[in-house]
Amino acid sequence: MNPVMTAAVTVSDEAAARVAELALRGEYERMVEQALRIPGLRRLRITLAPAYDAGDDPRVLLDAICDGAYEDAAGSAETAYGAWKVRTFLPEVSRHFCLLTAYE
Repeated sequence: MNPVMTAAVTVSDEAAARVAELALRGEYERMVEQALRIPGLRRLRITLAPAYDAGDDPRVLLDAICDGAYEDAAGSAETAYGAWKVRTFLPEVSRHFCLLTAYE
């Protein structure tokens, strides 16, 4: 398992309010901690994404901005995180959170 990295983390007020509204702070903190293990992570931006479709809920979006040297691992980072999230949380929890990676 990769060690937790020290990357800059920013959280929007809307995302923090949504986590509080959902009463999922512990689960959210575990997801952030896991995201901080992504190789080459520079920054983690956490925002609230609006509902995608009618009847859908807004999602807490974790944008992982990583070092370009790790770009070829983009799919593997998201895949590994997604697999961890599915093993760790019930679908009723997971559906409220989404991780995306970008490389610079």
